[in-house]
Amino acid sequence: MRFPQLILFEADGRLTDSLQPLAEELGLSPRQVQQSEACRRALRRGGPNVLVLRAGRDLDREFALLDQVSRAMPETRVFVVLDQDDARLRSLAWDLGATYVLPLTRARDLLPDLIRGAIAGAGR
Repeated sequence: MRFPQLILFEADGRLTDSLQPLAEELGLSPRQVQQSEACRRALRRGGPNVLVLRAGRDLDREFALLDQVSRAMPETRVFVVLDQDDARLRSLAWDLGATYVLPLTRARDLLPDLIRGAIAGAGR
């Protein structure tokens, strides 16, 4: 059995810091990555995997990563956190395979329960 991974693709570490109490509760060590290849490499190590992908600084790169992960590793739960709550970006994220799409303003409140559920569901 492989252990769950919590990978965060973001530049500033704010979500990583805010999810630290949840990670400790679940016995996980969250891993923050800033490069697409490092993210893909981490996800290939096994799973179940949860990827929190923060989008808004470089949308082309961020959505390309979402598309690649969704196609190559469909079992990965991908939570897209949008810096700006834009209906077109939400729609695109869903179309590219996101499991959940959240605006940054709601992410800190909703992510812990959603991730907890994703990890519990993956263990079945």
